Amino acid sequence: MASERFKLALEQVGPDNWRDFEILAAEFLAVDYPSLRTMAASAGDKGRDGELFMPSEASSSVAIQYSVTENWKDKILRTLKRLEQTMPNLKTLVYVTNQRIGPSADELKRKFRIMA
Repeated sequence: MASERFKLALEQVGPDNWRDFEILAAEFLAVDYPSLRTMAASAGDKGRDGELFMPSEASSSVAIQYSVTENWKDKILRTLKRLEQTMPNLKTLVYVTNQRIGPSADELKRKFRIMA
């Protein structure tokens, strides 16, 4: 698919298409993160959609969050708050979205690097 058509398709993804976006994002990330494991479960995902499996660690320190919400900053903050409880050893959150964020997240990243 041409990159312009793909960009247009991503821009059209809305809240009703969240599941399709999660599947697409997981497939896309699997190339760079072969240890990616989807955490979807009927009992809930405990704040993360996926994590990187590390056989040498008792629990993963990398969480993956997929989201199509326009309010990405609040989503990230809510996710991090939830992960403080469910993944206390978290070192990295990979946030995957169809929204344009760019340098708008610089302050948020800086804040959480200081806390780590």
